[in-house]
Amino acid sequence: MTPAADSAPRPDRQRGVTLIGLMVGLAVGLLVLSATLQAYLLISESARDTLREARLDQELRAALDVMRLDLRRAGYWASSDPLDNPFQRQYGRINNDLCIDTERDSGACAAPLCLAAYDSGECRVWVQTGSCITYSYDADSDARVGLRACAANASPSDCPSPSGAPFDASNDEPYAWHAWYPADADSPSQAVEMEMQGFRLRQGGIDMRVGRRDSADLSFGCNSGRWERITSPDIQITALNFSLKTTVVNAQPDKTPEVPCESGDRCRWVRSVAIEIGGQLADEPASQRQLVTRVAVRNDRLIQTP
Repeated sequence: MTPAADSAPRPDRQRGVTLIGLMVGLAVGLLVLSATLQAYLLISESARDTLREARLDQELRAALDVMRLDLRRAGYWASSDPLDNPFQRQYGRINNDLCIDTERDSGACAAPLCLAAYDSGECRVWVQTGSCITYSYDADSDARVGLRACAANASPSDCPSPSGAPFDASNDEPYAWHAWYPADADSPSQAVEMEMQGFRLRQGGIDMRVGRRDSADLSFGCNSGRWERITSPDIQITALNFSLKTTVVNAQPDKTPEVPCESGDRCRWVRSVAIEIGGQLADEPASQRQLVTRVAVRNDRLIQTP
């Protein structure tokens, strides 16, 4: 008797995956997936570190550029006679000239270190160093030193004119006081008349001077006035050093620049400022960066030798 057709053996029948084969396949897949995920995490972490370090470099360079460009203007005065430049002089305890580590109570600067001297022993080249610098320049070209003591939202009663030397206008002092400028304008602006500048290192950041602390603040130094931070809180500034180099040059037409200045001679103080800035990411000491530049101050100080 012939067997039924559907009961005949079928050698090509599919037989399914065994449990052992399935487990081996899953194990291999997990290994491949784990390796891929690990590689992705490494690439992602490396990219994050690169971006953070790039941001650190960019912020340090931006801060350096702000200081470099502003310091070049130190001592600028819109006048034809540089001898009476009020932006390069000291009035009482207010020192408007370039000054390192300025004392607010006396206007004294950091002690100079002599690098070269004349045969007479008088210093010809000296340097002053510190972590703070103050200076001024004629930003609005009115030939007077502008002050600022009030916030933008302050009322006129909060901004009285300062009294006493050297801010007493009746004594022909070189200071201008305009709490709102111009006073007769329909919409006077308060964003003017701040020409006493400075930069300093403080609590892991770089501060820029933005004015007097209040109307009673009659000082100009590294520990007075209002300052605002120009660096981000997640960037820690580890070093800020200013090095002010001064070279005396005889400016008399009939004399060589290298000879000492005698009575009646005009002498120029040719100056430059080296700026060194160091910083790191706040939580990564290994990310330390350091930048250095030198600024040639455009406005020499001219002095008539007594």
